[in-house]
Amino acid sequence: MIKQFLKWKLWLVYTLLLTSAGCAKFLEEKADKSMVVPGTLSDLDALLWSSSQININFPGLLEMGTDDFYVKSEMFSALDAFGQQVYRWDKEINFDVPNTNIYWTNAYATVLTANTVLDKLKNYRESDPVFADKLEGEALFIRSLAFYYLVEVYAPAYVPGGDNDDLGIPLKLSSDIHEPIRRATVKESYAKIVDDLLRAKSKLGAVVEFKTRASRPAANALLARIFLIMGDYDRALETAKEALSDYSNLLDYNDLDPSLATPFVPFNDDVIFFAYTASAPMIASYMANVDSTLYRMYGENDLRKELFFEGSTDNSITFKGWYSAINSGAFMGMNTPEVHLLMAECYARKQMFDLARNSLKILLSKRYLGGQTDFIDIITDNEILSYILIERRKELLFRGVRWSDLKRLNREEAFRTTIVRKIQFNNIEQVFELHPNDSKYVYPIPQTVVDLGVIPQNRR
Repeated sequence: MIKQFLKWKLWLVYTLLLTSAGCAKFLEEKADKSMVVPGTLSDLDALLWSSSQININFPGLLEMGTDDFYVKSEMFSALDAFGQQVYRWDKEINFDVPNTNIYWTNAYATVLTANTVLDKLKNYRESDPVFADKLEGEALFIRSLAFYYLVEVYAPAYVPGGDNDDLGIPLKLSSDIHEPIRRATVKESYAKIVDDLLRAKSKLGAVVEFKTRASRPAANALLARIFLIMGDYDRALETAKEALSDYSNLLDYNDLDPSLATPFVPFNDDVIFFAYTASAPMIASYMANVDSTLYRMYGENDLRKELFFEGSTDNSITFKGWYSAINSGAFMGMNTPEVHLLMAECYARKQMFDLARNSLKILLSKRYLGGQTDFIDIITDNEILSYILIERRKELLFRGVRWSDLKRLNREEAFRTTIVRKIQFNNIEQVFELHPNDSKYVYPIPQTVVDLGVIPQNRR
């Protein structure tokens, strides 16, 4: 049973959610969508318009441990103790109250919003069943997205064909503060996410007016990502195709201006569902530099080289290709380039090599100067999977997938990665490494949450 303090805190979050609901200014919706108690379907709809809750609160830890960036020693010194512990992959990471809220509570507040909608819908469904179904689909998607990011941060990698009985995450499925809490297994966590997304896509439409709202292609794109992680390439391919059948737009990088400080706008053609994390200051352009090995992967005719990166006076490279259009917020939504790359990978793994090349060509024709993709034809069948994975890394930089990719690809000998970070301290170089399948790929749960006595801590 949840302790009284936690009950009070959840109730406080619940009250704040209800009184702060309403959409962001860029949506130009009326402020009167805020309410004290949701009493109609329109009130529940207003909860899902709260972009500051629905579209932002995903744990930035997902990006802060990857091999896509490094922090210079002087910048490392400017990090607080928590940031330094995260950067070094320390065994012990001490979450203070603000960081507990940022990296744990906020995500579960999003879950609480979704649960409130789902719980209250039954009271008002008869007034407009079609509208109610749409809201149900959106709430299921939002909860699934939050659960997905939480399980990627706080649980071990899913093992295809394995028992997956390691501890996953608490699956909070009700807004009832008296509901008992326990940690589901990894298997149960993934199964619930998949089941809810399958329900969600049956209730969602193909088109939405604003990309901050859930849609059927968004649900299918997330399902495809999860099936890929699970090693279920048939279902990953099927749901990816379904996503593109509803929404297949691709942004042509030939039409963009690389001289701009922020070449990308938030709701560009690539975006299916818009979300980002505001909780990853370590990767901000003013803090982080792009890994030099990664930067060298981009050829001269690759338009991403100028659109994504900017050189500094000391020859280091910073990132400017934010799909969030915010230089400290990784994109965490769904996008069509990821779906095309996912299809290409699935085709390659199923030894359907020509189809894999075709999927690559569709995307890379929008990424290379003049749309030239003839070079793809000379990639051999034996090389194509490795090439696709390189393109996946190059394209999806700071879009919320690299941590998951590292965890899943570390299962395969050919694609395992050891990440190395170096820091100069008192003229002595300190080296830190994260090895494949290391227990540090699972972040510790904030100790204040564990101390409530409801759920156990991760072993690290």
